[in-house]
Amino acid sequence: MRATAIVELLTLLGCDKIKERPRVVNATCPLARGRHEGGADRHPSFGVMVNDAERSGWLCYACGSHGTLGWLVTQWALQDNTRQVEAPLRIIEREEEGVESVRNRIDTKIEARWAEVEPTQPAPDTNVFSEAELAPFIGKVPQYALDRGLSLETCRAWQLGYDKGIGARPIPRLVFPVRRQDGALVGMIGRAIESFHEPKYLNYWHFQKAHYLFGRHRITDLSRLVLVEGLIDVLRWAEYGLPVAGLIGAHASEEQVQLALCFERVYLALDRDEAGRLGEEQLVRRLHGRVPVFGMTFPAGKHDPKELTREEAWAAVEQARRVLSP
Repeated sequence: MRATAIVELLTLLGCDKIKERPRVVNATCPLARGRHEGGADRHPSFGVMVNDAERSGWLCYACGSHGTLGWLVTQWALQDNTRQVEAPLRIIEREEEGVESVRNRIDTKIEARWAEVEPTQPAPDTNVFSEAELAPFIGKVPQYALDRGLSLETCRAWQLGYDKGIGARPIPRLVFPVRRQDGALVGMIGRAIESFHEPKYLNYWHFQKAHYLFGRHRITDLSRLVLVEGLIDVLRWAEYGLPVAGLIGAHASEEQVQLALCFERVYLALDRDEAGRLGEEQLVRRLHGRVPVFGMTFPAGKHDPKELTREEAWAAVEQARRVLSP
């Protein structure tokens, strides 16, 4: 579907903050009423891919919903039986030639759905944890965090904590809560304080790091994103005022690539070692032609983002050059 038609459709669905970007149209989630905390999309996280020749898919990174535009209209209508689907369906049928029986398929689902006595609520998100889960860890920051150059204010703002290491987890760790785009707690990562302890990193609560970018929830301006690898890299560059998020490793997953596509420009600042070089090459190939990608140069002798001073980090971003080919 063309971008202009997507804007028209999202307007009919009541979306706010609609903005056309390269290959995607972003807006507030039209399903927020039933799928977002408080019934509102406070951190716009919904996007429809522009595809002039074929069907356009959509994805909301906050609530995890995704699918075809026909399915989106269905779910939108099911949230309120007073909503009319005629106008949205006309746009889909007009734009997506060859979509068989869109109207009949959606009408049938809506009629069957509202034949029930009472609409059911969406299933609880099993990937979200209560803030109470952090209680045993936060409130005390190990000296290790300060030794790594983090300020006490940053440690408190990001709710860094301490796992003293008992029972099934005998290794003392600095712990980093991980939040998705809307701020919901989705996991926690522990970093061993002593370098000789293995494993160095531990994912708590079966956390799946491939689904998220660490620090993404703190970025509100979608004009640019700086991608780094590590957790402390993120905290240091966030202290500098840069819009930074972490891959939690050198290689991006498909979910992380999709999260990066919400931004107008992406800057790569992975570690200057073999793993980081390969990770950047992979990202350039996967982002090329979908969003402008910029490569950075670090000062001589510095190979890790957290080694850069504020002035050096900002200079690396401002002087970054666009990567024109993979």
